[in-house]
Amino acid sequence: MNEKNINIEQSKLKLDSTRSQVLINVGDSFRSLQEARAAVIVAQAKQKASREKLREVTLQYQEKTTLLRDVLQQQAAVDSADSDYANAVASFWSAQATFQKAIGEE
Repeated sequence: MNEKNINIEQSKLKLDSTRSQVLINVGDSFRSLQEARAAVIVAQAKQKASREKLREVTLQYQEKTTLLRDVLQQQAAVDSADSDYANAVASFWSAQATFQKAIGEE
């Protein structure tokens, strides 16, 4: 009888431990999802700003008040912002999948 009670108590502890671990995993994946969503918003803002800067630099070049080098550098900045945005979106979808898995929706 004593061994039976010990086994029951061990099972309860194991269940509590598993439940706690699941809650930790869900919380972590939710926070990662929130961070990924914020990163997408930041990347969009960066993308918009770099495109506007390119527009300004291009106008300056047309007016002969800046060098072609400046236009090309800003185009590279736009390309970098586009890449950052694509990476942020990919990270968001990865975080979304991880979160769905953590809550049991696959």
